[in-house]
Amino acid sequence: MYSLGIALLRQGLQVMQTDLHTNYYAANAANNLAGVAPMDDSFMRAFVEDVGNPTSYSAAPAGTLNLWDTDQYHASKYGSYLAATVMYAQITGLDPRLILTGPSSAAAGLGISSYDASRLNTIAYEQIPIAGVGKVMESSTLALDVANGINLDLANQGLIVHSGTVKNLQSYIKSSYAGGAWTGPGISSSAAASDASHTTGLGILSGGAYLALHGAGALFEGQTVASTDILAKYTYRGDTTLKGYIDATDFAQLEALYLKVQAGVPNSGFTWLQGDFNYDGQITPADFALIDAAYAAQGGHVAAAMVAGDMTRFAGTNFATQYQAALSGYGSVPEPASLSLLSLAGVAISRRRRR
Repeated sequence: MYSLGIALLRQGLQVMQTDLHTNYYAANAANNLAGVAPMDDSFMRAFVEDVGNPTSYSAAPAGTLNLWDTDQYHASKYGSYLAATVMYAQITGLDPRLILTGPSSAAAGLGISSYDASRLNTIAYEQIPIAGVGKVMESSTLALDVANGINLDLANQGLIVHSGTVKNLQSYIKSSYAGGAWTGPGISSSAAASDASHTTGLGILSGGAYLALHGAGALFEGQTVASTDILAKYTYRGDTTLKGYIDATDFAQLEALYLKVQAGVPNSGFTWLQGDFNYDGQITPADFALIDAAYAAQGGHVAAAMVAGDMTRFAGTNFATQYQAALSGYGSVPEPASLSLLSLAGVAISRRRRR
C-alpha cells in the first residue's frame, strides 16, 4: 500500500496520509469498488481543525483529542469513534451530526462526552458529502507541506482560515490548479476537477473584503466571518464576491481591471476578487473566457451577447485569438447568432442558480 516505501520514514504524518489516500483511491478506481471510507482523511481534517492532537508522541494540547491510543499506533476511543462515524456516513449517506451523543448513546458507552462526540460527528459530516449540502471547513491556521505533495481537497465546500493571507491561500490553490487539471499539491477541488465544462473552481476573498461587499454581519455559508479571516469557496469561475453565482457586479469588476491594464497598470499581482480566475495573477483573455463560459453554464440569458461583445471588442488584437482559443476549451458556450445580439448587453444579468 505504501508506494514510497522506506522513503516515507521521518517525512511526517501528512506525507503518509497523502500516500494512503492516493493508493486507496487508485485501488478503488482500478477494481471498480463501491467507494472509499476516508478515515485517514478525516483524521487529517481533525488535526487541521484543531480537534485532534496531530502527534501521538506528546500530550494533547488543551481543547484537542488524542486520536491514538497509548501504544501510539492504534486508534484511541476518540479515533475509533471518528472512524465509525465516517463509515456510517459513507455507507448510509445520512448526516452523522444526527447521531445521538447523550445518555445511552454509543459515545457515552465509550466514555466520550456529548460535546466531544458532537465535534467528531461534525468532522465526519465535513469529510463525507451528504446530499449535496455545501459545508465549511474551519482552521485557525493552514500550513500545507506542498513540497512533499500534500493536498487538501475542498471538493464542493468552503474554507475559513482564521489567521493567514489571501496570497498564501492563493499560492496553495494555484499549485493544485495545475493549469486546470487540479492534480498538484496544495488546496484542490475534486468537484472542479470533475466539472467537464471547467467553469467552476475555488474563489478566494479576505474576510474584510467579504464583509465590505455583503455587509457587516454577513454570513459565509452559514458561518460568522471576522475581517481577519481568509475565505475560499467552490463556485463559478467569475463569481468574484463568493455569493454563489455570476451577475453584473462580477463583469464590472473584471472590466474595471482590464481597462486599468490597458491604461498601463502593471498586469501582475491580481486576485480572484479583481478578476483573476485562473490564478496566474494577471488579467488575460482566459479570464474573460472563463467568466463568459461560466455565465453560460449558469444559465445566463444574455450569455451569447457577452461572448459576441468580447469577440467584437478584442477583434484585430492578440486578445481576440487568445480569447477564442481559451473559450473553446470551456464547455458548451452559445454562439452569437449575429452581432445584433450586442444590443442585449445592456440588459441586467439575472441570478439563475447558486453554487
